[in-house]
Amino acid sequence: ELYSHIYVEYYNKYPVIRKMVKSALKMDLNIKTKGEGRGQSVIADTFRQKGGSFWVAKDRDSNVIGCIGIGLRKKRQTTAEVLTNRIAEYEVQRLAVSSRCRGNGIGRQLLCAIEDTVTKHEAGLKSSHSSTACTVDLRFWAITPEPLHAANKLYQSCRFKKVESFQSGKIRMNVYCKTTTI
Repeated sequence: ELYSHIYVEYYNKYPVIRKMVKSALKMDLNIKTKGEGRGQSVIADTFRQKGGSFWVAKDRDSNVIGCIGIGLRKKRQTTAEVLTNRIAEYEVQRLAVSSRCRGNGIGRQLLCAIEDTVTKHEAGLKSSHSSTACTVDLRFWAITPEPLHAANKLYQSCRFKKVESFQSGKIRMNVYCKTTTI
């Protein structure tokens, strides 16, 4: 519910956003469409299958006020990179913060939490395979619609670099990347 409410104001101007949200709710959350009743959410399992996880932030009354997902992205490595280091790429997905809670650092805390979790996980893999990898380059990717100004500013303030933009229907999408070496 939170995820779809974030984008409602953009539906009429940018139909591609409606499609994006509908696809996310159908595939990632496994929620049945209107008239079929509400399905059971399997989002945690979906993200685990992607080599990641899904987190929610709740307020003191246990209301969901934010969410974020992270999953492995396809790795792209040259032979030289494999011999000297390992690259692990993850994609940030479904980052959303309730409009009534924005500006309180919730999005930043969610991003930091997934970065810390992935870094610890990859550091553990690195130590168990220390003979095959000298370093691990972690790349965190995020794609967000350009009209979502707060989301774009959040990624930039968290040291994500805008590396690409592309047109998707009538909307411009921004691609961000953050690299950390462990």
